Amino acid sequence: MTAVRGPSIENMPDNEKERIRTLMREAYIPAMSIASISEDKIQTCALGIADASESKSEVNPDTQFWACSLSKPVFAYLVIKLINDGNLPKDFLKQELPWDEARLGIQGDKKALTAEMILSHQTGLHNEGRNGILEFKFNPGSGFGYSGEAFRYLQKFIETKFEKDLDTLAKAKIFEPLGMNRSTFLSPDAKHNLAKTHGEGMRPHPKSGANNNDAAGSLHTTATDYARFLKACISDENFLKLISTPQIHSMEKDIDAKNINTKTLKNIDWGLGFGLQKDEKGKVVALFQWGHGPGARAFFAINAKDPKSAVVSLTNSDNGLSSDLIEKIATPVVGDISPIIKFLSEKYGYQKTDSPGWKEYQEKLIAAVVAERKGDIDLAVASYKEAVIIRPENKELEYHIMRVDTQRAQTDAPNLNEIKKLSGQFGELKISYIENKLQIDVGTPGEAPRNLQRLNDHTFLDGGVILQFARDKSGNPTSLKCYYPNGGTDRFPLLNSTSSLVKGLNIPINSLKPIKNVESKMQVKIPQEQESGVDVTKEQMADSTFGQSSNTARRLK
Repeated sequence: MTAVRGPSIENMPDNEKERIRTLMREAYIPAMSIASISEDKIQTCALGIADASESKSEVNPDTQFWACSLSKPVFAYLVIKLINDGNLPKDFLKQELPWDEARLGIQGDKKALTAEMILSHQTGLHNEGRNGILEFKFNPGSGFGYSGEAFRYLQKFIETKFEKDLDTLAKAKIFEPLGMNRSTFLSPDAKHNLAKTHGEGMRPHPKSGANNNDAAGSLHTTATDYARFLKACISDENFLKLISTPQIHSMEKDIDAKNINTKTLKNIDWGLGFGLQKDEKGKVVALFQWGHGPGARAFFAINAKDPKSAVVSLTNSDNGLSSDLIEKIATPVVGDISPIIKFLSEKYGYQKTDSPGWKEYQEKLIAAVVAERKGDIDLAVASYKEAVIIRPENKELEYHIMRVDTQRAQTDAPNLNEIKKLSGQFGELKISYIENKLQIDVGTPGEAPRNLQRLNDHTFLDGGVILQFARDKSGNPTSLKCYYPNGGTDRFPLLNSTSSLVKGLNIPINSLKPIKNVESKMQVKIPQEQESGVDVTKEQMADSTFGQSSNTARRLK
């Protein structure tokens, strides 16, 4: 790849900062970090507060934000960089990857997976899968389905090949060469200038939902750092041409496009790690990616026409992808991206800040959060219920009502005999009664069981997850239901015996199998090791289902 001359870094003008502050207030966003590229210079600003419960915690240009799926283009850049540097075969993108039966099942008639399929979301794998065998929604290469699991599969292969983890490779090949000193794929330290994630109503999350060392979504960065990455992308004509080559050709293949107008789909395609916007003649005019995790939203767009320009927005709020917010930030820099806005809004339901009931809804949520802080449970529950009237489709509100309402029972003395009965194996979750407390073991290797916080004798908390036991007339448990902050739920029946779960990537020793008469082969030794469990973000759970995935062992962390 072409070496990139470091662009000049400038602060955004005061009038532009004030315009962004107004947009933040309208969207009820605690903080934003924004950078734009134009005429070989980067203008940047960071505004707002890192933690809504700490009014003095102002962000600055060095504050790290969770970039969520903006991780994926960086990983795609890394893979192509390894090819161009001669560390991987020139034809690696089209070569067949080793098939891991422990994760993918018997290959049978399924088409072989390639890096090209993975980077353009053509594998058919779920966005998030259970621990164990992943499911295919369609035969690889025959459709489009956004998949974080596929990115992790390729990541594990790359890490095994080079005997280095993702962050180490990214530092050597991307972060250090581009001067991205505030970027990492590792779980960040909240004490070192980190923007805390926030739900609706500006409620701070207890911790970042990001995974550790995850190509699909763990990147933490600043807008300035990410702009340096985007500058590298648009400065290399060969790389830009490669990633801008449409791979799907018809987004009607998108299995999650049920709610999208066919006219909208005609203007969208996918390249290698980057979403594409096409004009009416089918020419690629813009590249994009969005990020969507619990309490964090991110977005970037690149103008693929001359003069090349780009913009990136990082926020610490569930409201950070409000459609008019993104449009007002990006359009002045990169031009018309209305097809991208329509695609994301129609597919994922992002609303405008001036939509009916928006302001009233946000104010009700803020009132509920403030009431909780003051210990006024009645007012908090009432405010949430008023928000439900405005947005009855939001299942997260049911979770919050249940979470707040169950706090009334915390002062009750526990019935230890009844709690002791709750021990057992519930699906992939093991519940144990130890020293008068319940513990949960989600089956992650090397991870110790955690104590559950009692709300009442059949309802407990594991971090932000509510666990409620169903019991028969004798008080014996029959099943366990989990309620997640994003509104998703899972139910696990009580099992008679402990089930063993297959975890991690367990690819047998194999070589890359050439497709289309590729002659080069590379011996790759894959160790028999287990992959640690990872959190699942709302973005990573098939974005089209918004939290209905049942990858519970990963979420309960």
